[in-house]
Amino acid sequence: MNKLYCNTAKQERQEILEKVKQKLLRKLPTTLEETAKEYKVIVRKREIKSAESLLIIMFIYALAAVSQRLLAAFASTLNIADISDQAWQKKRQNAKHG
Repeated sequence: MNKLYCNTAKQERQEILEKVKQKLLRKLPTTLEETAKEYKVIVRKREIKSAESLLIIMFIYALAAVSQRLLAAFASTLNIADISDQAWQKKRQNAKHG
């Protein structure tokens, strides 16, 4: 694959991610991090850096109806998280049953 194309595609993904953050996340409560910890969705910030990151990837999952494996790939590509598809499934289940 052409290196220029890869760089352009990566830049476009980052721009889309920034737009999502600007438009959507600014409307969320400031206690988002605390809520994620309270419901044990984020216990340690090892794989997922923030509640914002988790929320973004969950929106992608809900809106695009992708598999757990593809979700893990999206998260890695967007530099949101470095986590396996099985770990995403566990996070999703924790969010459901919190």
